[in-house]
Amino acid sequence: SPVVIVGASGGTGTVGVQIAKALGANPVIGICSSRNEALVRSLGADHVVAYDSPGMDDQLHRYAGSLALVYDTVTSFHAEDTDYEPLLRPLLRPGGKYEAINGAPSDWIRTFLSLFFRHNLQRPDHDLVMVSTNRTRLDRIAAWVDAGQLHPSVDRVLPLSDESLANSVAAVQSRRTRGKIVFEIGHIGHDA
Repeated sequence: SPVVIVGASGGTGTVGVQIAKALGANPVIGICSSRNEALVRSLGADHVVAYDSPGMDDQLHRYAGSLALVYDTVTSFHAEDTDYEPLLRPLLRPGGKYEAINGAPSDWIRTFLSLFFRHNLQRPDHDLVMVSTNRTRLDRIAAWVDAGQLHPSVDRVLPLSDESLANSVAAVQSRRTRGKIVFEIGHIGHDA
């Protein structure tokens, strides 16, 4: 069952690639910049499509009608973000899902109303990913970590400070981080 991870080299996308692979998705297709292709392959992507190289649409259209899932970590209501949904939604197979971590304000409203009324008001085959943890899921993630199937991709480690926080927000907003930004917290009794 083919899966596409949009933003495959970012903090959420790097985890998405590894989880898709651990769940048996085949092939896992990562979309990222050409500078991050090697990283995304090293995480388990079977095929990488560089959004900044010619022919991206053609490379993706070979999966037309076969995608089981698109996990979009990029598309949002911000004008500077690319909207991948018009390109990728038509490639879903019947019953395929388009999952996003962000979206238009109307998507958020439908998501929260769906939670409140306990009835799905979202567009067909579309969901915004909402964090929902439970012991079973956390145990499964821990097993993948223990088995070496899931490991964090760290872009940088910064000391916890106002300046580092401001710099990290700017880095995340640039959409050019490779993995997560980690903050190092000083030891108790030690000045951070």
